[in-house]
Amino acid sequence: MSQILLCSNTPGALYDVGEILLNTGSFEVLDFEKGIDAAAKAVRLATPDLLIVNIGDFESNSYVSLLGLQADMPKLPVLVYGSTLEYTEFNAMYMGNNPPQLEKPAEPRKVIETVCRALNLSKRETNNIKAILQSKGKLDRSHILLVDDNAIFLRTLKTILQTEYRVTLAKSGESALKSIERDRPDLVLLDYEMPMMDGREVLKRIREDERTADLKVVFLTGVSDRDHIAQVMKLEPDGYLLKPINNKNLFLAIEATLAE
Repeated sequence: MSQILLCSNTPGALYDVGEILLNTGSFEVLDFEKGIDAAAKAVRLATPDLLIVNIGDFESNSYVSLLGLQADMPKLPVLVYGSTLEYTEFNAMYMGNNPPQLEKPAEPRKVIETVCRALNLSKRETNNIKAILQSKGKLDRSHILLVDDNAIFLRTLKTILQTEYRVTLAKSGESALKSIERDRPDLVLLDYEMPMMDGREVLKRIREDERTADLKVVFLTGVSDRDHIAQVMKLEPDGYLLKPINNKNLFLAIEATLAE
């Protein structure tokens, strides 16, 4: 079983990548969240088969540490995890043997193909690993963006939804719009009552952009009186759900909306 070390400065930055790899049952995954400098020391003590480094939180000394590690261990495969913009900026700063990119956000099929290529696995081995994910319903899942300013609610709902869907989180209206631009979801579950930019404004911005005008959006609201619901529905979302949310109703609503 191949051992893969995930390295980042930010807790949870490589969570989705690790989850995909662990779900295959084909890899041993170690998540190291103390930065590349500390990870480089750990790698030299117990060499993994592959190192995946998050470049979205790179600091100035991170480049030096990665260069030193590659010089000391030239045969160690390295992948860097980041968006297209982050990878472009990384290449402009990094003066070494630029590692291949594992593209952000983590999409199961791409993660498996990129990791298997880095490990030099055969096409047959790669297809077998993808078949395992497919059998578990973890491959090519619908993508849901969950937007709410309550961090506990976000984590709880993600735990529930990620058994069936790929879930991305946003804690504000502004971050939700940026997330949609980076990686368009299949459905947005949007909190109606948020500070700064509420759900009403987020939906307005989504509908005004021709690239996202047809994006499916379901409001989440904790206010159940008739007048409030009437105001919510005037904005013409694809539906609404009342908090607290019943798990069965949640899945039924999502499937019904995705099927439309």
